[in-house]
Amino acid sequence: MTKSLRFWGITSLLFVAFLYLFRDILLPFVVGLGVAYFLSPIADRLQALVRSRALAAILATLGLYLFIFLFFLLFWAVLENQIVAFLERVPGYLREVRETLIPYATNLLAGLAPFQEVEADKILGLAGSIAEKILSGGLALFHLVSLLLVTPIVIFYLLRDWDKIVRSVDNWLPKAQAEVIRTQLREIDSTLAGFVRGQSVVCVLLGLFYGIGLTLAGLDFGLVIGIGTGLISFIPYFG
Repeated sequence: MTKSLRFWGITSLLFVAFLYLFRDILLPFVVGLGVAYFLSPIADRLQALVRSRALAAILATLGLYLFIFLFFLLFWAVLENQIVAFLERVPGYLREVRETLIPYATNLLAGLAPFQEVEADKILGLAGSIAEKILSGGLALFHLVSLLLVTPIVIFYLLRDWDKIVRSVDNWLPKAQAEVIRTQLREIDSTLAGFVRGQSVVCVLLGLFYGIGLTLAGLDFGLVIGIGTGLISFIPYFG
């Protein structure tokens, strides 16, 4: 028992250290793991039809991206006019904000006039902060590109070998507690799948409700605002 606890303790520490050291490049793999987990039942059904796990993984992955493409294509056709109109109004919005804020900014700077002498080190610090933001923006773009390019590959390989991975992990379980652990994991799997399905339906219904309601109420860009609000309502308080 002591050896088992020592082994799992060391393994857990090494795993946490690995996540910490490689946290900046793990996003595509984490997303791919999550997507593969939810697509695995679909891949199992496709495998029963096509008799090939690799082909089933390809079809499941392509089906996911086809669904995403059709989803955005459908909503783009509906939202295109509002998005174009919003972009046309952005300069006017910015002008109104500038005309509103400049008087307040002028008064604020006038009140701070005695403190406007800026030391060289502060200027260098500001330049460093700007450079850091530019660098972080470049890293964000790199992460986005890697997410778009690497994630489909990760999804495919995880789906193809999902059953093998499950069997390998199952063999790691201590035999005395294996059945209890399997029972708990099955309950977690059922609860998590139900939560995701329910939350997805709620987000879609809220998006439609908000979009249609705000449009009928006469709010400018009500459809864009409503659908966007509904789709991000899975984040507590944020929606």
